[in-house]
Amino acid sequence: MVVFSTFFLSVDVDRLVWCANLPQPMWDKPASLAWIFDRVPINASSVLIGCLLCRISCLSAALGFMTPFFSWLALLTGFYVLIVPECFGITDHFCDHLFWFGAILASSRCADVLSVDSLLSRVKGKTDRHSPPRSSWCYGLPLRVTWLLFGIIYFFPGFWKLWRCGSDWVFGNYVALFIYSRSIVGDPSLGPLIRIDQYQDLCKLSGLFTILFELSFIFLILFRRTRMFAVFMGVIFHCATFIFMGISFWALQACYVVFFDWSAILAKLHWFPGASANGLLRDTEPKSVTVRITARDLRANWLLLITCISLVLVNVTLGVKDNERFWPLSCYPTFSSMPPIERQALLMTVLDASGRPIPLDLDREMQRLYQCRRFSHTTRLLSIDDPKLRNEALTSLWYCLLKQAPVLKQSAEVTFYRQKVSMRPAFTETEQAHSALPEVLLHLSFKRDGNFPMLED
Repeated sequence: MVVFSTFFLSVDVDRLVWCANLPQPMWDKPASLAWIFDRVPINASSVLIGCLLCRISCLSAALGFMTPFFSWLALLTGFYVLIVPECFGITDHFCDHLFWFGAILASSRCADVLSVDSLLSRVKGKTDRHSPPRSSWCYGLPLRVTWLLFGIIYFFPGFWKLWRCGSDWVFGNYVALFIYSRSIVGDPSLGPLIRIDQYQDLCKLSGLFTILFELSFIFLILFRRTRMFAVFMGVIFHCATFIFMGISFWALQACYVVFFDWSAILAKLHWFPGASANGLLRDTEPKSVTVRITARDLRANWLLLITCISLVLVNVTLGVKDNERFWPLSCYPTFSSMPPIERQALLMTVLDASGRPIPLDLDREMQRLYQCRRFSHTTRLLSIDDPKLRNEALTSLWYCLLKQAPVLKQSAEVTFYRQKVSMRPAFTETEQAHSALPEVLLHLSFKRDGNFPMLED
């Protein structure tokens, strides 16, 4: 819950409110979330209130005060506010797992030791001040299921890479093309720190490591002797994706704390002298200790059982179906399809009253607007087949850019273009310039009313 809270405290509330204020033509609601918009109002004011409640709930849950109540409230309010960035043509998987793990924590007895609730219980004499809770499966089961969900996160992307591409994903040119098309041309905001795409052998080696890591992680974590090796591989994997591809998964890496034996760590720190393993928490549990599952325990922890079983079954089903859009339960990105040869790019020219161009970096402004992968958002706008709907979306985009970039207030006309862009590094700039002429999508001219340009009738 501390990781969950840290993530939500780092969320840019102003950006969420800004996105909630974006005009409806720019929205693209996932099918799995459409029912919410029909029943629950989502606007700038409600998102702001939701962020406030979420932060208060996260802090309370992290401290362990009224833990069950505030844990579930943090999940519900967090789900509500993070619907907004999922409704612009792309499903971001930077926090899906936090909802899974948060639900397990909320339904478990996670506040029995290090929490304000535990402290108050000991002060009131309801629990022993010196002895830890008795060994029980209800402490170990949440950890085991969390490990299993970690394995599911990695396994299906590796499976689909091999199923669709076979050895070509490793020994072909896929990794180099993916890095180039995604981070160099597709979305410069994801620019890597090191251009590994220029070294074919290193790309093939990284592809082989990726496949081996993703497929083996779920099996390595099941055994005590190989668990830390799997964790070490995971740290290397995520650091490499950040350095070579500009993709950070810090919210997932932070959850690696579940793989450490905290009972042993706390015992060594003498926080709880004599503390023993809590059920399945440790693999070093003496053989003489037997953890019994009674009917009373099952009745008392029915919510935990339902939550754990449901999360595993649903995520396995979505992984088998390769469904990446059923947020927040979904298959993590597989990157199993070869990058396209070309893509459609959105271009824009802006002129002032004297006909001189106004310099504008559309890539940078789109990145500021969405605070995430602008490439996917522009692709969605350009993929709208209905010209009327597309023009409404582009007009809405223009007014959003107008509020964001003051220099545009001097504009007299703006033209949006669509052009095909090569996604292959061998394609030279000269060849690109002659590959296809830009297609005019929308032309807007303005007449002045005060300091702001207005659309002509």
